Amino acid sequence: MNILLVSDNENVLEQLNSKLVFLRKDDFICKSDYRNAQSNITLKKPDVILLCENELNDETVDLIKIIKRKTSCPLVLVTISNNRDFILCQLIFLIMNLLLELYIT
Repeated sequence: MNILLVSDNENVLEQLNSKLVFLRKDDFICKSDYRNAQSNITLKKPDVILLCENELNDETVDLIKIIKRKTSCPLVLVTISNNRDFILCQLIFLIMNLLLELYIT
């Protein structure tokens, strides 16, 4: 399984990486910042993406849109802040996209 961890915070990337302890020997973890996430999605072809929110919420929303256009792999949004409005907006956005995909296809 290919796992892509995306965050602009190196400490967060290391913490997430250290929490993934039950990996099989052939599992692969790629760490990426937001700037390189698009190319890593194309090159690494992840099976799942763990996306840590950016301090600039608009960048997170933009990257989610890009990810959903480029791949159909599961996306897990990891939040560090307690910004309830942001988290709810992201959930609504993801649900709406899922419904649109189901309706269109």
